[in-house]
Amino acid sequence: ATVSAGSHPGPVHINLPFREPLVPAGDCLEVPQALDPQELDRGTFRSPQAASVFAAPTGLEQQFRGRGLICCGPGSASRGFADALWHCAESLGIPVLADPLSNLRWGGESRTRITRYDSFLRNRAVARALKPDWVLRIGRVPVSKTLGDWLDGVPAILVDAGGRWCDPSHDVRCRIAADPALFCDWLSDSALIKVEPDWVEQWHRTEQRLDRLAAEYLAQSPWCEPQLIVDLLGHLAPADGLLVANSLPVRQLDTWSGAREPALTLFGNRGASGIDGQLSTLAGLNAGGTPTTALLGDLAFLHDLSGLVLARRLDRPCIVLNNGGGRIFDYLPQQGLPGFEALWRTPVEVDLRALARPFGIDHHEVSDGAGFRQAIEQSPDRSRGALIEVRIDAERSRSVHLELWRNIRDGELNSA
Repeated sequence: ATVSAGSHPGPVHINLPFREPLVPAGDCLEVPQALDPQELDRGTFRSPQAASVFAAPTGLEQQFRGRGLICCGPGSASRGFADALWHCAESLGIPVLADPLSNLRWGGESRTRITRYDSFLRNRAVARALKPDWVLRIGRVPVSKTLGDWLDGVPAILVDAGGRWCDPSHDVRCRIAADPALFCDWLSDSALIKVEPDWVEQWHRTEQRLDRLAAEYLAQSPWCEPQLIVDLLGHLAPADGLLVANSLPVRQLDTWSGAREPALTLFGNRGASGIDGQLSTLAGLNAGGTPTTALLGDLAFLHDLSGLVLARRLDRPCIVLNNGGGRIFDYLPQQGLPGFEALWRTPVEVDLRALARPFGIDHHEVSDGAGFRQAIEQSPDRSRGALIEVRIDAERSRSVHLELWRNIRDGELNSA
């Protein structure tokens, strides 16, 4: 009641998260046992700072002791923020973990920009060596679950201009309602942080190692989404935009994109309805003046068929990864449960060429790198939209991803 009638009045959304993994321990048909009430005091519901959630932060200088990170999630970028962020990170020697939807992976170079964390943090030795004492969080929760799990328990300082409280892991020690650009400028001059040059160098060397490892691995791996993402990012012009669908596409982009010197604007709809309205969003982005390509999964594409009415007007293609349904669940604990195909993967067999024809949309079907590169170079005809359907062997793709992560987990990635 205090919050709903406070300085930001309105409805209050209370999250009561379940513990992961969100699968039963035994047979799906068994009647679940009642939870022990004492279990509610552990894990998900811990938050010793809850009593002071809306109090002004005090003793800020106590929060910045030891080695730290800046973690920028979706929606963190604002006018002037990037320049202030990179100046702060460079002057203080702080690594910046840039989520793809932060739009901080693209444009310029910085030794503090880190993008390969979802991969190299799977190596236990590296994860231990790079563990921070605190993290400065800007923006919403990052896409990477590997990163989220690794940061669990690390004291966090949350900076949000709107004073919102985004803390699913309950690790935020203080919240600062301030413009992130102004806060970064202030932090650069505050003398609160002791500069340790070797700290950011450890991260930079690990990032470089993963850059080389990923390139070498993809050069000898069967073609699937990782190579497609590399080719697509190499094709897009600096003024272009890229709309990436929720679920598996944005996570694959997170894993494989790396950094990119030319600027790029990435759009995504993370949230409860992240699968909806993708084609209509694509049309709106293009109508707003940003030439935007779409990278969608087959289910996200099919959830907004009415958007095909506008698709023929676009001067950038819509790329559909047709891998037979919600393949993100192939990487989650639900994989292999009874009814998995019908209840989680939910494939829908639709002839996309026949679907595009009544709307006057050019359709290109490809299944390899040469075909994809030719399609994005030749399409679209500037007077009509284009649909590039990429047929993906989902089992082969899964093997490519899992083998890389096994190599990283079991190999040596010396950050020192």
